[in-house]
Amino acid sequence: MSLTEVAEGIHRIDDAYVNWYIVEDEEGLTVVDAGVPTSWRSLRRALDRLGRGLEDIRALLLTHGHFDHIGFAEQLRSEASVPVYVHDNDVPLTRHPRQYGRNRPLTWYLLTQFKALPMVTAFVKNRAW
Repeated sequence: MSLTEVAEGIHRIDDAYVNWYIVEDEEGLTVVDAGVPTSWRSLRRALDRLGRGLEDIRALLLTHGHFDHIGFAEQLRSEASVPVYVHDNDVPLTRHPRQYGRNRPLTWYLLTQFKALPMVTAFVKNRAW
């Protein structure tokens, strides 16, 4: 996990080939996207490094419902009572995040895009699917 302040009060967390953000202001923290399920550990480490806790998080904003954006959303909602916001059109996708449209079958990508193998391996290892 890598934690980088990209602008004052805006922190990017990189883990498992995904990025998500923590935004600080005077009212608390907003998390933007939720990585993959194992990003929960990265969230806890990032909060520790910022001197903050789960109780400081006021909201989680999901930019969309793909599997690499919704990772710890349900855990944050259920364990810390943090409201989760996503566009109404993406609500069904958050329930079935692998069922979004593609130009080609997933197997085509897996069999032809060899440079993506480390990313696919990381997604499997981090329970992204």
